[in-house]
Amino acid sequence: QQRVALARALMTDPQLLLLDEPLSSLDASARRQLRAYLAAYLVERSVPTLVVTHDARDVMAMGAYVYVLEAGQIVQRGTAEELRCAPGTDFVAEFFNAP
Repeated sequence: QQRVALARALMTDPQLLLLDEPLSSLDASARRQLRAYLAAYLVERSVPTLVVTHDARDVMAMGAYVYVLEAGQIVQRGTAEELRCAPGTDFVAEFFNAP
């Protein structure tokens, strides 16, 4: 179901995408494959996209600008690498397994 929903969203050649946990209910193999496909799709098409995820691997694969929300407030923003190297909160450090 998750793959079908994502395929439907992408096949319409959208001008804007809102993806809420698009990879959450997939098994590990399907998740890796779809993560790589989605990252390439977004780069190729340059579609403005908001992806909600709780998986740092998704964030790192997308290579995009990140906004971290805690309790409905933006607590930090930057690239995934910037956040990983200089986490502003304990949550960000834990999310990115920062040193």
